[in-house]
Amino acid sequence: MNIGIIGCGAIGSTLAKAAEDIPEITDVIVFDKSHICSRVMEEKLSKAKSALTIEELLEQSDFVFEAASQEAVILFAKTILEAGKDLLIMSVGALVDDEFRTGLEKTARKHDAKIFLPTGAICGVDGLSSAAVAGIADVTLITTKPPAAFKDVSHVEEMKIDLENLKEPTVIFEGTAAEAVKLFPKNVNVAATVSLAGIGFERTKVKLIADPKTSQNHHEIRASGEFGTMRASIDNLPFERNPKTSRIAAQSAIAALKKVVGTYWIGV
Repeated sequence: MNIGIIGCGAIGSTLAKAAEDIPEITDVIVFDKSHICSRVMEEKLSKAKSALTIEELLEQSDFVFEAASQEAVILFAKTILEAGKDLLIMSVGALVDDEFRTGLEKTARKHDAKIFLPTGAICGVDGLSSAAVAGIADVTLITTKPPAAFKDVSHVEEMKIDLENLKEPTVIFEGTAAEAVKLFPKNVNVAATVSLAGIGFERTKVKLIADPKTSQNHHEIRASGEFGTMRASIDNLPFERNPKTSRIAAQSAIAALKKVVGTYWIGV
């Protein structure tokens, strides 16, 4: 199998490197808006081949991983699905727009393609999706990260929060998942995943906290409904190359890759 990877940043490069040790994968076709980055990856990894266009990537790939940004999903997802290629989306926040998401679903069905959403930096998604079958009354996601994770976020700057001099945990956002995903596109893809697994973007509540006393990314899901009550939490180490995300997010992509090329799928 040949896989395509859009984005040569922290997660994309980690995924490509992991593919080196997976015998079922022959070639890894990499594409990035910076052709220099894709060429560097080609030079470093034996299976990597740089593509100059998305069309070139699609010609050589059997399965495509998006590991770039919400913008990349908006630009390329429909084209990928129209080519009949299965697509795994890391930047799940791009699916917050109902019209866009519904359009991708229709395109996938029409061209016999599938859309995969990995668990990313969160845990408990399998339980949440199971609970949703019978009905969920409420879902809240509480995310706590070091202040540096929220650096250069316009919403934080507009609130005039001095991230570098925080002394105590500070709530920097509280509202719906729909709002959170739009205001923090590089921080809370987990909010989108939780929303899609549960009760949707408008009903899912999100609280974001910048805590100068922590070095980890903490996510906690609280839910209740006909199934009972649920509380799932995880403390993640930030990804060394990108503190806005968690190390386990990249590991989630690798786990998904192994499922795609493997013979069984645990946690369906």
